Amino acid sequence: MYEAWERLKDVLRLCPHHGLQKWMVVQTFYNGVTQPMRSMIGAAAGGTLMSKTEEKAYNLIEEMALNNYQWSSECGQSKRVGGKYDIDALTLLIIKMDAMTQKIDKLNVNVVNSCAPSPCVIDVVL
Repeated sequence: MYEAWERLKDVLRLCPHHGLQKWMVVQTFYNGVTQPMRSMIGAAAGGTLMSKTEEKAYNLIEEMALNNYQWSSECGQSKRVGGKYDIDALTLLIIKMDAMTQKIDKLNVNVVNSCAPSPCVIDVVL
C-alpha cells in the first residue's frame, strides 16, 4: 500500500498545478487498488471510505500507508522485488532529497517565463 500511495503522490508532485482536489486523489487511489486492499481500507474506515470527509479519507490512507511502511520495515523484511531492494526510511529520504535537489538545479538552468501553466498529462499505474 505504501508504494502505491507514494507513487501516486510522486506523480501529483510532478505536476503541481494538476488541480485535483483531495477527494479525487482519494477516489483515484481507491479505485486503483486491489479488492483485498479496498477491504482493508474499508475496515479501517469503519465502513465505506467514501462516507468519510475528503480530509479524513485522505488522512486515513496516509496513516495506513505510513503504518504499512513502518510495519514492513520493523519486521526486518529486505526482500528483492522486480530488481528493487527495500531500504530504510533515512536512506529513502536522502535519495529523494538528492533527486529533488537535482530537479531544482535543472529548473534554475532552464527557467521559462510563462503567464499560464501548461496542462499536464498524467498516466498513473498503481
